[in-house]
Amino acid sequence: MLFTELIRAAYPHLGSERNTATFMRDMLERLSAVPEEQWFTTRGKTPGEDHSDETLRKWFNRDLPKTLARRMLANPTRDNFIDSLNYVNDIETQSADEVKAALALSIASFTDVNVDEDNVGEILFDLFQQSFEFIVNPDLENDRKLQQASTTSTTAKGRFGSRLLEECKYTCSRNGCGQHLQVPAANNRAEPLYEITRITGDSRDYPNLIALCPTCFHDYTLGHKKAAETELKKNKQIQTRVAEAREVASTVDIERGITKVIEKLGNAKLQDFEPLSFDPVAVKAKIDESIDFFLYDEVMRHVTKYYRFIEGQMQEEARLKTFDDNLLRAQIKALSKKLVEKGYPKMRIHADLSDRLSQITKQDIRYCAFVVSYFVQSCEVFDVTA
Repeated sequence: MLFTELIRAAYPHLGSERNTATFMRDMLERLSAVPEEQWFTTRGKTPGEDHSDETLRKWFNRDLPKTLARRMLANPTRDNFIDSLNYVNDIETQSADEVKAALALSIASFTDVNVDEDNVGEILFDLFQQSFEFIVNPDLENDRKLQQASTTSTTAKGRFGSRLLEECKYTCSRNGCGQHLQVPAANNRAEPLYEITRITGDSRDYPNLIALCPTCFHDYTLGHKKAAETELKKNKQIQTRVAEAREVASTVDIERGITKVIEKLGNAKLQDFEPLSFDPVAVKAKIDESIDFFLYDEVMRHVTKYYRFIEGQMQEEARLKTFDDNLLRAQIKALSKKLVEKGYPKMRIHADLSDRLSQITKQDIRYCAFVVSYFVQSCEVFDVTA
């Protein structure tokens, strides 16, 4: 809740030397003209001090009651609150400026307005007023939560989206859901449809983020039990371990497979050689992403991770004279040209070249696809797009 978040943000600066009950009493007196006898009961009777302190401590952790929030809204003391920030322990002092500067930093995340020591009083008071409105009307609080969570999700997608989707295998991370996180779209694309939530607390670091479907994201954001949080923590740990294991295993297997393909390239006996250009051209210049999205994505992933490895293996095998490097490149280029002349789409050409390389080398077609992607980047396959 916004009120609880604001109170906790202000406490280190305005009340750290006092217990939470004393701090709460002081803050309520600063924010409103509602007398203390009207805080606790509808009959205007103030409970004993021990009981009232216990109640104040609860409010520090759990929000104000709706009745009190409504009264606070009706009796604001804006000027009193703003002026009170100029005093430390009821004494006007220059050190108050340092307190206000630190307070401004603590509440900056709650507003889009730039907060500094000169306007922190006005902004914090307005935020508290807004928090009272949220208590009176919970729907407003829910809107705030969703807006804040959506902003966090959008930012996290830009930094971690692809990695999180890979971790959860494009399936909602909440137990019992199973919703797929991609939907079919035009131009052979699969559009992602997901959100990223913080599992617990305010940390936006990768270990605290997980991918959910929009429905589960909405439900989790508006409120969840501790058990749901524990469940997501466990799922995140499992996803991370599996992804790390898969990364290590797949890298070793793929490099071993690629090496075998390259070692067998000396068996290539294709004809129809063409003059070669050995100037590498970026994948983006060879494949139109808007037309061949899935091929573009596959080749980019292959090239980004394994180009240097394949290039090193090619150079080593050429040094050992396993094959003639120039001749091999000519053969690959000639075969790709034949397929282009047949009018095949680039996705089909990539698949056919991978299949042909698999036949020649007697190796797994998956590893042959990595080698074909290398030749795409090194300018032996496909002409530069217009």
